[in-house]
Amino acid sequence: MTEKKRITIQDIAEKAGISKATVSRFLNGKYEYMSQDTRQRIEKIISETNYRPNKVASSLKTAKTDLISLVLSNPATNLTPFIVGSICDYCAFHGQKLIVVTTHGDLNLEQQQVRSLLDRQVDGIIVATGNNYDFYCQLHEDGYPIVLVDRVPPNSILDWVAINHYEATSTVIDHLIDQGYERIVLVRLSDQQNVANSTIQIREQSVEDTCFFRFGDHSHCEKLLIDQEAIWGTSNSDFQILECLKQYYEEGRNRPTAVFATNGVLLGRLICGFFQLGMQISSSFTLAGYDAWNFGNFLGDKISTIDQPLQRMGTLASELLIGRIQQAEMPERIHRLLDCRVNLAAPLPPLK
Repeated sequence: MTEKKRITIQDIAEKAGISKATVSRFLNGKYEYMSQDTRQRIEKIISETNYRPNKVASSLKTAKTDLISLVLSNPATNLTPFIVGSICDYCAFHGQKLIVVTTHGDLNLEQQQVRSLLDRQVDGIIVATGNNYDFYCQLHEDGYPIVLVDRVPPNSILDWVAINHYEATSTVIDHLIDQGYERIVLVRLSDQQNVANSTIQIREQSVEDTCFFRFGDHSHCEKLLIDQEAIWGTSNSDFQILECLKQYYEEGRNRPTAVFATNGVLLGRLICGFFQLGMQISSSFTLAGYDAWNFGNFLGDKISTIDQPLQRMGTLASELLIGRIQQAEMPERIHRLLDCRVNLAAPLPPLK
């Protein structure tokens, strides 16, 4: 089969009776010294020939590929689409293409993936893993634009956009204590204990600090670890969640108890178990936690919840990275901490 000849700038120039330089200026949007007739002729020929610019050749001249990358640790989390979607939308609007790679928490794999991206000459990288900080600092020193999102080490020298988990969590715990709940049960997955720069760790620390500040000791804060299988809704995890809910619900009659979920998956599982057991929210027992977009609406304003500005975070990270790539006038280092939307529940009567 005969290979179809690719239309070039030279072909466009010959058909229009102008120079290659004029066509090049047109393609780059530089119309200052170009007549309206010339522009219309070029546009007509490009339309008739279905001409497509050679991005590879262009990148050799500009040292830009219009490729950026997002490095994720776990793509299976239920909130990942909000971040990825906002980054994709921003990149598409600004003529960038996005490459997404995943590391599954493997630090060595992460470095291999990033080196492979650099071999492909990506223009910059958004990092959402919380790992390999020294590695990314070295890339920054070598001149590669790097932006961290959400899981950010203290005193980072890199650009970052993060969510204020600590303040949002403290606001909800303060509200629960103000409503008379004397015991706060913090629920998290058992494998989330020692993850570097984890948002779960920040939320957990906020719960502990707020309880200690309000009560003066640690006896009012408890932890409940749920097996990882709770994410997938296995029968074993259902049993664990149901049994714990029964215990805290009954004990709440004598010691008002609030169960705080550190992520949306757990809050959803707790709410399902709550309805399954026929329980009611009251001044003796309540649920609270993060990301109520999945099941929280079923309880309306009866429980206190926290909504993360994930789409805003992805958009700002993209804006910051592309700004660095384009070498716009920007401060040496930019840090943006975003507030969550906190939905506080109204006071409720005691259990009947």
